[in-house]
Amino acid sequence: MRLLPAIDLIDGKIVRLTEGDFNTEEQYGDPYEKLKEWRGRV
Repeated sequence: MRLLPAIDLIDGKIVRLTEGDFNTEEQYGDPYEKLKEWRGRV
C-alpha cells in the first residue's frame, strides 16, 4: 500500500475541512512557510 499525502488549499492557504464541509474550515497558513517548518524537522 502506498500513502500519498494531500494538502487542501483555499485562496492559497492550507485548510482542513471536516468531511468536505466548508463551514468547518480551519486555516493553517501559508503552504511555503509550513513546508520550511516541516523540512527543518526531518
